[in-house]
Amino acid sequence: MIDSDTIDNPKRRLMLASSGAVILGAGLMASTTLVASGGSSTVIDVSPNDASTLYTTLSNANSTSGNIVVRFAPGLYDLSSWSSAFTCSKSLSLQATSGNVVLSGNSNVDFMSVTNVNNEGTIIQAEGIEFCNWKSAVILGSTITELGALVFRKCRFIDLERGINSNSTNAQPQTEQFKRFVLDSCLFMSSDENNLVMEWGIRFGHCYKECLIVNSVFKNIVHRAISLTDSLDTAGAPHPYISNMRQNTVICENHITNISAPSGECQAIFLAGNRAVVSNNIVEYVNWSQPPANNDITGCEGIYLKCKHATISCNTMKNAGLNEAAILLKGDGIEEISGLVDGYGSVISGNVIVFDHSHVGTHPKTAGVSIHTDNVRVADNYIEGPASGIKTGSTKVPSNLDICGNSIVDFTKDGIKIAVKLEHYRIFGNSLRAKPSASNGVYGIFISLEKDPDLQQNTIKHVYVDANQVSLEAGQQSLSYGISFYRASGLTSVSLSGASICDNRITGFHRGIFINIKNGPLGATHAVMKDNQIYDILVSEVSSATSNGFVDGGNI
Repeated sequence: MIDSDTIDNPKRRLMLASSGAVILGAGLMASTTLVASGGSSTVIDVSPNDASTLYTTLSNANSTSGNIVVRFAPGLYDLSSWSSAFTCSKSLSLQATSGNVVLSGNSNVDFMSVTNVNNEGTIIQAEGIEFCNWKSAVILGSTITELGALVFRKCRFIDLERGINSNSTNAQPQTEQFKRFVLDSCLFMSSDENNLVMEWGIRFGHCYKECLIVNSVFKNIVHRAISLTDSLDTAGAPHPYISNMRQNTVICENHITNISAPSGECQAIFLAGNRAVVSNNIVEYVNWSQPPANNDITGCEGIYLKCKHATISCNTMKNAGLNEAAILLKGDGIEEISGLVDGYGSVISGNVIVFDHSHVGTHPKTAGVSIHTDNVRVADNYIEGPASGIKTGSTKVPSNLDICGNSIVDFTKDGIKIAVKLEHYRIFGNSLRAKPSASNGVYGIFISLEKDPDLQQNTIKHVYVDANQVSLEAGQQSLSYGISFYRASGLTSVSLSGASICDNRITGFHRGIFINIKNGPLGATHAVMKDNQIYDILVSEVSSATSNGFVDGGNI
């Protein structure tokens, strides 16, 4: 058995393939191979000696009736002379009989093009095959109207421009083009981490009923590792059928590392659809290879979902999304979201998100979690070293947001930031600790234009490096705040009616609780601010231009 380091050495891998050696990850055929329905099967046994005639053999088989089964003997198949992709329009199974099978092509040609499929009994699958040096292993055409399944198990996609690619663009039909897409125990990578050949691992624009991507590795890729994109209509907007027709997606227990782009979008996982579960993945090092000088460019995230219902849980993330957020959640942009779990349409919980401090200084917009949609619960996450721990978008006006039980440490700007008007939200039981060197303009909880805020039992802590920071009172924006309410420019009043700001513990800021209404009226009918414990404050504990309607219940 060859050790796993062989996977990263293409010359060694190809040399061993010629001798029939078994490389870790190739595996034998699983016992759960899908069987296409309808018709008999044409079984073709091939060896590396048949490489020169393989294109003709596959093309002839595709023109006959029945399904195709190709059984590959181990070894290296030199297919670099191919000038075009093999076209497949029927059920096909590519099987490694044993050992390591490498199909090596050239970077200007796709191995297989799937077109003109209109039978849900059609199944295309491959197991134990390595696709090396092609433009794409599989390209999916826009003429697919019905396909039962597309399945890859224990396959490797090495030094391709795109592993599995969809050229289905613009107005999609109102039907599911796939019943299911399955990817299990596969490897997608550029073999040289200093020369990223693979631009996309999976780029998928078709509609499907079910998608399962599990136990796979994505390494050294430009732009996106997994891109289940939002199809566009002719005007360039998200297609109105995509959220309904792309039903269920599960992405679990994958390892995604070193996703980097000089420009354009850069994500480990990008998904648009109806329901999604993204869980127990390891995602690390997702960043611009040439960070923009002004740090204003967005579009770099670890996990980016545009779904009606999403569960993002128990992922371990390091330096994933240094220009935007480790996790960015938006709605589908078409229909309202309805609640599924405890009244929430989407849940982000139990994730571990860590940013290396040496990187965050050059990426002041980095967030752990960024929310741009309604009915979201963000709970029990650990976030270390971001600029902002958890924040909302600045344009979308979400409602029904629950932020509770999160631990956010060493943030440099905001622990929790609500940047837009929000109704029906709760910030409860979070532990927030600012980075000691982040003394100027840092906020434990920053809330702009809020109504009915419920802030209870949060622990908000800051330890100064220099106690003389108190001299910055004249420059208000350079002060630090435990909890801060701000009225945005252009508005004449702020309503905190029904607010509950209770049982919070605030330590070591310039100001404990600060309400800045910029000389405008403050509506605070039936608002309660009580039992907050405020310690080691350098300027003022509770400060506001007016406290109309507040019930002060004994802040310490």
